[in-house]
Amino acid sequence: MTAAIEAVTLEICSEEKPPASNPAGFPIVQAEDFPMAKALLGHVATPSSLLLEETVILRSRIRALEAELADLREERDVLLYDGLRRLADEASAPAAPVPA
Repeated sequence: MTAAIEAVTLEICSEEKPPASNPAGFPIVQAEDFPMAKALLGHVATPSSLLLEETVILRSRIRALEAELADLREERDVLLYDGLRRLADEASAPAAPVPA
């Protein structure tokens, strides 16, 4: 009895083709294999106009914050440079003679 089951199992397994894989060795999965994932992808792929409007506003805010950050970094760099230059000038200046 077990020999018959093993023969059927071997026959079924030998008919299956191995899944295709990409160069990294991972199996290639088709969206048709997962109808729920396909449905979710379709839902996510078509955003609403409210979502698009909010995305535009947020991207605009991000650009403004990035510009402000660049300005603050530039201001910081100028202040650091001036402070370091002043310290270097003080260190290289000859010391005042000490009265005896």
